[in-house]
Amino acid sequence: MSRNKGADGNYYSLIRYDIVALVPKNARRILECGCGRGLTGKELKKLLNCEITGIEIFEEAAKEAEK
Repeated sequence: MSRNKGADGNYYSLIRYDIVALVPKNARRILECGCGRGLTGKELKKLLNCEITGIEIFEEAAKEAEK
């Protein structure tokens, strides 16, 4: 698997652990620009119990992120 792709071979399905590591532990509201399918936000929500708002231009990925 490429470093730039998720488990399904798609970049939009990637959890960006490099970004997760940069988010302050006391963050409660996060705006994620370019959220893909929302997996990085889902991980942040799980770890920090925070509110996530995602923006994604790629329609297919945005529909998945809404779930």
